[in-house]
Amino acid sequence: MYESSLLARLAEAMAVLTAAGCTLPMMVRLAGQSSRSELMKSDCALLADQLEQGAGIFESGMGCRLIPRLYLYAMQLAAQRNELYDSLTNLGQMYTQQTLARQGRTRALLMPGMIIIIGGVVGGVVFSMFLPLVTMIQVLM
Repeated sequence: MYESSLLARLAEAMAVLTAAGCTLPMMVRLAGQSSRSELMKSDCALLADQLEQGAGIFESGMGCRLIPRLYLYAMQLAAQRNELYDSLTNLGQMYTQQTLARQGRTRALLMPGMIIIIGGVVGGVVFSMFLPLVTMIQVLM
């Protein structure tokens, strides 16, 4: 979920920088710096350095640990077709939808678990309240 949200923010930042007219290496470097993840910053710095040396986007990203190959391939294809802004916008929307879907699944799994835990705690408290009463009844009989 965290990785998807990082990729969504990266794609949205890249789309904004593309619309502003930044060069590809500068766009990648600035978008990486805008993320709060050190791993994303280092991946984007590596990608930007490779792009400045003249390598293709997909080939440059082979050393990236967080950015998936599909993301890089979509960027390269869009850059070749001169549709980078639209592609990055669509990538951002896709990863945002993935994040929201994963959040929904997490909530669906956590709710029953929390109910069971709270029920166990309440049952334990009730049991501990009546345990002395049962002991007193046994002593009196």
